[in-house]
Amino acid sequence: MPALFMEETMVTVWEKPACPNCNTVKGILREEGIRFETRQIFDGDNITPEARALMDEHGIKAAPIVKSDHVVFGGFNKAKLDELIVWEQVWADE
Repeated sequence: MPALFMEETMVTVWEKPACPNCNTVKGILREEGIRFETRQIFDGDNITPEARALMDEHGIKAAPIVKSDHVVFGGFNKAKLDELIVWEQVWADE
């Protein structure tokens, strides 16, 4: 298999404190065995530049912000979360 396809995909969940949707998304990813890293949307009172760029580029207005190599979405979006899980499981099987 070409090296391009050997790299592990990474899921990132940008979260904010006391965010029920953030906790729900992370819980589902854990249950599905999807590895992810977390980052904070806010640095103090300000949105981080990386989170702001994703919000602007993808029209995201709700937390969490979830990004993988194949899917980017905001909030608790079950359809997009399911799509991400399928992608990640397919890539994990490669």
